[in-house]
Amino acid sequence: MEKLPPRTYEIQAGFLLGLSPLKNWVDWATEAILAGYDSESLRILAGLEPPFDDQEINRLSKRAFNELNIIPLTKENSIPHFIAPIFRQLSNGELTRKDALLKLKDLCLVTNYAKPLMDFYLLYFALSDLETSEVQWYWKDANRENINKIIDDYFENWLKNHPQDSLV
Repeated sequence: MEKLPPRTYEIQAGFLLGLSPLKNWVDWATEAILAGYDSESLRILAGLEPPFDDQEINRLSKRAFNELNIIPLTKENSIPHFIAPIFRQLSNGELTRKDALLKLKDLCLVTNYAKPLMDFYLLYFALSDLETSEVQWYWKDANRENINKIIDDYFENWLKNHPQDSLV
C-alpha cells in the first residue's frame, strides 16, 4: 500500500507536540487496521486498554511505523500536520471557532509563543472574554458584535497565506 493509514501524521503531530491523548494512538491503530493495514505492533497497539503507558505506546507506534515503512515526523515538521486538520474540521463545521482557537492557542503555548501562532492565542482570549464581559484587551477594536467576523476574516487570510497543500 502506498498511502498512509488515515490520520497518521495528524496523530503523530499531536503526540510529538504533547497535545493529543494517548488514546488517539489506539484509535489510529484501529482505523489503520480497518483501512487494510496490518502489522504485529499495529494489532497490539489497537488492542491496548486504559490506563495507557506512554512508553509502551511510544515503543509500539515506532515499531508499527517501521513495520509499515512509514517515515516518522520530527517535532519541527509536525506543526503543519497538526494545524491542517483543525482548519479542515472548522470549515466542515466539526469544530466551533472557539474549539479551533483553543487548539491553536495550545499549539502557541507549546511552541513558546511562536510569532506565527500568537494571533490565535490573542483571538482565543478575546473571544473568551467577550463571552462573559463587554470588553476584552487582546484584539484591537473587537467587541461582541464583530468578534466572529474578525475571527472568520483572520482564518480566511491565514489560509490564503498558508495554503492547505503547504500544511499537509
